[in-house]
Amino acid sequence: MLSVQEPVEAGEDWMRPQGLSGRQEEGNRLPSPAGLSLSREEPRGTAVPDTAMAGVRPRTFRVLVKTLAGIRLVQLLPWPLALVLGVRLDAPHIGLAIAGFGLQAGWSLLYAARALLKGTLPDWLMTLDVAVTCACLVVSARGWSTAGGSVLGNSAVYPAVGVALATGVVWWRLRAIAASILIAACYYIGILPNLRPGSPMMVTALGNVLSLVGFTVVAGLITRLILSQAEKIAATTATMLSERERAAAQRARHDERSTQYRLLHDTVLSTLNTIARGPIQDSPRLRQRCAAEADFLRSMISGDGQPATSLRMELAVVVHHQAALGLRVHSNMAEMPEALPPEAIAALAGSCREALNNVAKHAGTAEAWLTARTEQDRTVVITVVERGKGFYPDAVSQGLGMSCSIKARMAEAGGTSTVDSEIGQGTCVELRWPG
Repeated sequence: MLSVQEPVEAGEDWMRPQGLSGRQEEGNRLPSPAGLSLSREEPRGTAVPDTAMAGVRPRTFRVLVKTLAGIRLVQLLPWPLALVLGVRLDAPHIGLAIAGFGLQAGWSLLYAARALLKGTLPDWLMTLDVAVTCACLVVSARGWSTAGGSVLGNSAVYPAVGVALATGVVWWRLRAIAASILIAACYYIGILPNLRPGSPMMVTALGNVLSLVGFTVVAGLITRLILSQAEKIAATTATMLSERERAAAQRARHDERSTQYRLLHDTVLSTLNTIARGPIQDSPRLRQRCAAEADFLRSMISGDGQPATSLRMELAVVVHHQAALGLRVHSNMAEMPEALPPEAIAALAGSCREALNNVAKHAGTAEAWLTARTEQDRTVVITVVERGKGFYPDAVSQGLGMSCSIKARMAEAGGTSTVDSEIGQGTCVELRWPG
């Protein structure tokens, strides 16, 4: 004898006795929903890799490096644009001026290209960048006259600000501050011959020195804040994904159990309920159905449910099994589609089975009509009609059979169901897929 216990808690494994085996006879098999696996394998969600957190800082840093490369390219433009627009600058040593700008421009292009391609700024590249910038600050300042106070008198100043930003991002703290002080000192050395007490150049020089050092400090602090926030966001995202994965696993387990309850209600419990309601003549058909449902329970426990083949075959099996319980079903299944999704076959056949179960249990009649057809738009329509005592659908509370085994099942597969009934006029259940 097969003993079935309902689960006490949601976390318990359900119906897992060992040592059961059974072979379904092809003519007696009770169809289970196509594509449904009732094995106890845990649902899989979106796993968060352990390396996700480790990769946050490098990815964020690559974005910062490429941003610095873009800033460096933009910082080369003011000086040539000023010349194109006709700004007149005094160049006592034109050779030094051109050499300083050429060296700074050529090196900056190589630096930016490498940063954009690799996304990294290694120590050797940063050291070389600081050295080239210091040389250009001195050479360019000696080539151009800065007595007028214009910052454009030194074409290396704007790129030098970009170098200061990069040291704050990459070298923070001590090395970055030392590098910015060195860059500021080279700038001061370059413009020293043109400094005069009380001249406008003093204000410009002071502003540039403060910018070179101050931008380094600000860049270092902001970079650490950005990296810290990126790691916090990544940790929060990983936690949310983990919680979502656990919730999805719980929903999957709940849905699996709901499907199992629904199948038991529509098959085994329906048969037992019909037998318990009154005397039913023992017959080969009744024994055949009981054997099929015993095999069905075994397949549910082992997870080896038979897939549905075609809707016509599934409906034929439903009609055959109803006859074992004393319900005569007149069926007409013309122009049925041969190819339907497994979930559609399972929903239509299962809902039809429950509709006929309701006829046998509640209608007070031993006869029903099942009609299945396909409309021009390829919609499959199945109707189950009986001429029993009928009821008022709005006045009757819908139990598991109507709400879950029919309406919910059809909705999950993308279909619809309607129930039309009146007292003394019988009942008509219509199933449509797609809805």
